[in-house]
Amino acid sequence: MNSTRILNGAKQKLQSYNSQKSPNRKYYLDCLVAAGKPQTLVDSKGNVSDSNLQLIYKALRYYLGMNKFGVMGTREGFTSRLEVKLTDNNVQSILIKFTNVDILSVNITSYRKDAKQLYDHLSSPGPGGLSANGNSFCVGATKIMHLLYPNLFVILDSVMAEALWHNGYRKKRWQYNNFDTYWDEAMLCCLQELQAWGNTRGLLKLDTDEYTTLVRVFDKCRLYSVSTNTTRKTRQAVTNTLPSKKSAWLPMREAKSFALSKGYGKEVAEIESFRNIVKFNYPGSRPKKWRKYIRALYRKLFISRGVWGQFVSKYWPDHNKQIGQKACLEYNKLAQELLSQYPKTDKLLN
Repeated sequence: MNSTRILNGAKQKLQSYNSQKSPNRKYYLDCLVAAGKPQTLVDSKGNVSDSNLQLIYKALRYYLGMNKFGVMGTREGFTSRLEVKLTDNNVQSILIKFTNVDILSVNITSYRKDAKQLYDHLSSPGPGGLSANGNSFCVGATKIMHLLYPNLFVILDSVMAEALWHNGYRKKRWQYNNFDTYWDEAMLCCLQELQAWGNTRGLLKLDTDEYTTLVRVFDKCRLYSVSTNTTRKTRQAVTNTLPSKKSAWLPMREAKSFALSKGYGKEVAEIESFRNIVKFNYPGSRPKKWRKYIRALYRKLFISRGVWGQFVSKYWPDHNKQIGQKACLEYNKLAQELLSQYPKTDKLLN
């Protein structure tokens, strides 16, 4: 693609972004200041200092919005997990390779394999993962990579995915939490647009922030490449025209809300805690088996408390249809399977 779509109208987009007064933006700028002329928070030996770990934590939590639902946990817990991740010998050898590499480096595509290893390492779920609840940390991984190398790695979140789709860079609109989308679409899109722009020094001058990078300019422009409000309305309109798929399965979010409204806070906490275990054991199954297990637990909880009828009449009216009945039979089977594998679930629901 020879044209600039996301960078089109860059001057106006950058002015709009910079005119917003965000007191927490300083946490991100602190990372850029610390990166300095090398434009990296990693030293020549592949180490990230404790002070830089603290800067990354603050930028992620207070500016880049990574602590929704408390997924980062405590400061000490997150920085400790991140330090373990970044002091891995294989990771340090990869970090060293990115020294003096930026988005416009001639051989940038040759770093795809190394970038994938770093992405996979930082985004992996489970007890050793960066997320406090054991979930994958895909979006957070791209933000950490960007903070470590602010003129090399692009941030890929839902807004970036929407901007890429809106401007014709990707076919799938919302599924973006994987490395192929990150590198083949987000990274290469940024590279192509910067190459198409040509005078990148002039582009940098359009950004009035004292500290900035070409990747940061691209990141600012993508926020104004599609209206967030329009996106939400369009997404909802598209969703409303699609045949309902939720009717086939017990609605999990509603089940949690209903349980809490009934005063089953302790049971919900135990189910959510157990969820991290089964999610780690079945991370890539399709349809995800861990979701079925959790639905089975909520169903058994409601039956044991005598509120199953109240729940389905309010939240799952299609439970008595053929497809819903089939799902219920599967939940019964899974509940028994859970008891054999995890005996503690018997106490969980009784």
